[in-house]
Amino acid sequence: MPSQRLAEAEQRIKQAFQTNATTLDLSYLELDNVPASIGKLANLTLLDLSENQLTTLPSDLGKLSNLTMLDLRDRQRTRVNSQFRQMLQC
Repeated sequence: MPSQRLAEAEQRIKQAFQTNATTLDLSYLELDNVPASIGKLANLTLLDLSENQLTTLPSDLGKLSNLTMLDLRDRQRTRVNSQFRQMLQC
């Protein structure tokens, strides 16, 4: 099941890349990590990672220079890298 959920996340990222999406919903996938391909989504302004099991945020999120909203509601305790602390209010 975890590999199916990761495959679903990768498919959503691929679709967002192909359509130049500004929002991406990866909520409720029970992810414990985010695929590195997330860093390719230069136009992304909103990323929903709520209801997952992330314990750290990948450095690839730092490539999302247009990101203004990152939803981490109802997750396990997530360690926020110092490069994201300026962007986030946790």
